[in-house]
Amino acid sequence: MNAVTAKGIYKIFRLETPRSDVFSALIKFLSGHTPRRPFTALENISFELVPGKILALCGPNGSGKTTLLKVLAGILRPTSGSVSLAGKKACLLGFSSILQDRLTVEDNARLCAVFFELEGPIRKNTSRLLEEAGLEEFRQGRMGDLSSGMRIRLPFMAALNSGASVFLVDEALAVGDAAFQQKCLDKFRGLKAAGAAIVLATHNLKLAETLADEVLLLAAGRQLFKGPFKDMPQGYDR
Repeated sequence: MNAVTAKGIYKIFRLETPRSDVFSALIKFLSGHTPRRPFTALENISFELVPGKILALCGPNGSGKTTLLKVLAGILRPTSGSVSLAGKKACLLGFSSILQDRLTVEDNARLCAVFFELEGPIRKNTSRLLEEAGLEEFRQGRMGDLSSGMRIRLPFMAALNSGASVFLVDEALAVGDAAFQQKCLDKFRGLKAAGAAIVLATHNLKLAETLADEVLLLAAGRQLFKGPFKDMPQGYDR
């Protein structure tokens, strides 16, 4: 049974077309609508991922990696095509809305434990998150006083400890220092060994090579390649 199945995913946005001519201005004034044009962000994306495997989404900026993750997560609805995820999912993207800068770091750890539905006593999970995020010494400090990299550690670790069977991750190693990044890598390997499926969007080709079982290469919203890293097209900059 597949953990993730994507079939023929298209995502088309309607973008405003800025026009300064009199005719367009008149149409906008009379109708209240701005002329728009279609933009295809994803075009016919299909893949399957079984439990216990990691798929790396690779490609340059604007290739569609984050858009695809959002479609998989249900944040965006595909224009056409279908997505199926088996079991509980954890989305490691867009954490800013969870955190409350005016509260303490400890209060935010508690919020993250509740938001990601960590099993067990809240107090125990709160302490666990602070320890794994390396933020114990800041527990009574104000969340808004931490750097952006330190702030994001709590929801990141909470998501990884959520007990999900499918993880959707956007640029994992952009979080924290080298020690914390290594801790995250160890977590990913542990989750994989436990049978979780992970879809990881990354610019880090070394990470894709060492961690992922397969690579899905995107360019301008199109699927160029899916398979082992060693078989990636030679023309792609490694």
